Amino acid sequence: MSIYLDNNATTRVDSEVLQAMLPFFADQFGNPSLMHDVGAAAGAAMKRARQQLRALIGAKFDHEIIFTTGGTESNNTAILSALDVMSERTEILTSAVEHPAVLALCGHLEDTRGIKVHRIPVDQHGRLDVDAYRAALTPRVAILSIKCANNETGTIFPVARLSEMAKKVGVLYILYIKCGVPSHALLKGGHQQPNRRAGTENTPGIVGLGKEAELALERMDEENTWVKSLRDRLEKGLLERVPKTFVTGDPLARLPNTINVAFEGIGREAMQFLLNRHGIACAFGSACSSRSSRQSHVLEAINVPHAAGLGAVRLSFSCFNGEEDVDQVLQVILGIVKKLRGSFPSVRQVECGG
Repeated sequence: MSIYLDNNATTRVDSEVLQAMLPFFADQFGNPSLMHDVGAAAGAAMKRARQQLRALIGAKFDHEIIFTTGGTESNNTAILSALDVMSERTEILTSAVEHPAVLALCGHLEDTRGIKVHRIPVDQHGRLDVDAYRAALTPRVAILSIKCANNETGTIFPVARLSEMAKKVGVLYILYIKCGVPSHALLKGGHQQPNRRAGTENTPGIVGLGKEAELALERMDEENTWVKSLRDRLEKGLLERVPKTFVTGDPLARLPNTINVAFEGIGREAMQFLLNRHGIACAFGSACSSRSSRQSHVLEAINVPHAAGLGAVRLSFSCFNGEEDVDQVLQVILGIVKKLRGSFPSVRQVECGG
């Protein structure tokens, strides 16, 4: 048995996406910045990917989209750009439960550039303290970086409302960078993506991203309904059958695929070992912090008791999961909790049957 429930960390590639990418590893392998036919074919594919993404996210122009290596580079680019072009503003506004890529950069900027960082607190459900947010939102703030939803608990933030409040004092929102604001190129080199991000583009990855955007536009509502039904099925089973167990995050405003469940009196190391031994892939915290022995900063921010937070498990579904996965995972977790409750054995003790 192998069941993958860590889709908030990374996901399996859809077969249609894979088929769209494959030609750019072989016949259409050209550098998209070059003028010959092989390069031009890659360039045309990259242009189409921009159009597919623009349709999904509602961007007005293709040139608004810059391809990077991922979220960490994108966050760094947006935040550093805002500070560079609005040098008179020396404050950043983020949340206490933001992604480590943002919080680490903010800490670095505090230490090296004297930037003041407002980390807005959340309540016990992970909901942003809007009053604290409003108080911190002044003309001294260059940029607001708060994600749409928390990757550990799934709690959704009211980003449209937050953005409107930010616009009133001229603060840039990382999700809504206004037209005319230049980006800060982290990488220096060639003139790719008109001088905004140096380096030869990853054509297969960009083509795959574009195809995935196209599929998301077609299937998102249907797939969200499906994964929510799986999440709710597992959540109901765990809460009804496992005592001293609770779900973290907002019970209503939550990503449809995500459940973060805390088991009181369960040690992370043993829980993770046994789930993995049963072929179940899930997460303890975010992908960036899952190897840490500490409770995640998100669970600390929402005041989850330490004894429960260490055993908190994030299970995140995709359209590739089915009801049989839910039923098998439920049975496995029931057995593991029954075995471990009341003690915190190490991996070595579990291996030896202790």
